[in-house]
Amino acid sequence: MLYEVTIGIEAPNEQQATEITQALLGIVNNLSVADLKDLAKLLKENPGIVQKAKKYLG
Repeated sequence: MLYEVTIGIEAPNEQQATEITQALLGIVNNLSVADLKDLAKLLKENPGIVQKAKKYLG
Protein backbone atom coordinates (compact mmCIF):
# COMPACT_ATOMS: atom_id res chain seq x y z
CA MET A 1 0.00 0.00 0.00
CA LEU A 2 1.29 3.46 -0.87
CA TYR A 3 0.54 6.64 1.00
CA GLU A 4 0.54 10.09 -0.53
CA VAL A 5 1.96 12.82 1.67
CA THR A 6 1.06 16.47 1.24
CA ILE A 7 3.15 19.18 2.86
CA GLY A 8 2.65 22.92 2.82
CA ILE A 9 5.50 24.82 1.23
CA GLU A 10 5.25 28.49 0.36
CA ALA A 11 7.12 29.92 -2.60
CA PRO A 12 7.00 33.36 -4.20
CA ASN A 13 6.07 31.96 -7.61
CA GLU A 14 5.10 28.78 -9.45
CA GLN A 15 8.57 28.23 -10.91
CA GLN A 16 10.24 28.27 -7.52
CA ALA A 17 7.50 26.05 -6.07
CA THR A 18 8.20 23.52 -8.82
CA GLU A 19 11.97 23.72 -8.22
CA ILE A 20 11.51 23.14 -4.49
CA THR A 21 9.19 20.21 -5.13
CA GLN A 22 11.60 18.59 -7.59
CA ALA A 23 14.55 19.07 -5.22
CA LEU A 24 12.68 17.52 -2.30
CA LEU A 25 11.45 14.61 -4.42
CA GLY A 26 15.02 13.99 -5.56
CA ILE A 27 16.17 13.79 -1.96
CA VAL A 28 13.30 11.56 -0.85
CA ASN A 29 13.64 9.20 -3.79
CA ASN A 30 17.38 8.73 -3.30
CA LEU A 31 17.55 8.14 0.44
CA SER A 32 16.26 5.43 2.71
CA VAL A 33 13.87 6.49 5.45
CA ALA A 34 16.64 6.10 8.01
CA ASP A 35 19.02 8.23 5.94
CA LEU A 36 16.32 10.86 5.42
CA LYS A 37 15.74 11.06 9.17
CA ASP A 38 19.48 11.30 9.79
CA LEU A 39 19.76 14.08 7.21
CA ALA A 40 16.90 16.03 8.80
CA LYS A 41 18.53 15.71 12.23
CA LEU A 42 21.93 16.74 10.86
CA LEU A 43 20.49 19.81 9.13
CA LYS A 44 18.54 20.81 12.23
CA GLU A 45 21.61 20.53 14.45
CA ASN A 46 24.01 22.09 11.91
CA PRO A 47 22.10 24.47 9.60
CA GLY A 48 25.31 25.82 8.08
CA ILE A 49 26.49 22.41 6.90
CA VAL A 50 25.11 22.88 3.38
CA GLN A 51 27.31 25.93 2.82
CA LYS A 52 30.30 24.00 4.14
CA ALA A 53 29.53 21.01 1.90
CA LYS A 54 29.35 23.22 -1.21
CA LYS A 55 33.11 23.75 -0.89
CA TYR A 56 33.63 20.06 -1.67
CA LEU A 57 31.24 19.83 -4.61
CA GLY A 58 32.70 20.03 -8.09
